[in-house]
Amino acid sequence: MRTQRREFVEAIQHEDVTRLKFVEETRVNLTYTRRNGRAPGRQRVDAAVPLHNGPNVTVIAARSAPGVEAVMELDGAVNKASFAVSVEQVLGPGLQSGDVVVLASLPVHKAAGRAKLVEARGARLLYPPPYSPDFTPIGLAFSKLKTTCAPPPARPCRATCKRS
Repeated sequence: MRTQRREFVEAIQHEDVTRLKFVEETRVNLTYTRRNGRAPGRQRVDAAVPLHNGPNVTVIAARSAPGVEAVMELDGAVNKASFAVSVEQVLGPGLQSGDVVVLASLPVHKAAGRAKLVEARGARLLYPPPYSPDFTPIGLAFSKLKTTCAPPPARPCRATCKRS
């Protein structure tokens, strides 16, 4: 594992950082609820939480130096066919010769023909070592997305209304 991480760091050091595109996907449940809260001293936060039986949405996106790009949303989980559509129709048109697409080591990402789709645009693929979320900066963007999807917690009337 250490050898793979070292080799990845050495390979990426010679790349132009403005040409790197980190592609990743995340699942968002549309009934997300905040799991923590604040209460006055030594009191529990008591609030209703849905049972997460709402729809799951998968978001596939690329993170590059300018920001997040090539965003695709789909219902349910990602599979080889949907990821191929994302690479070909969403990410592909924005690729230029010399770009480096960094994909996680998932079976969906390593499906046959994926490299051909990227190389047809003049770009190339690079895979980080397994279990290396620290090498994919798009995780921070997804964290902000999930925080935005969570509704603000309800506040009791006494905290928001002033009584005369």
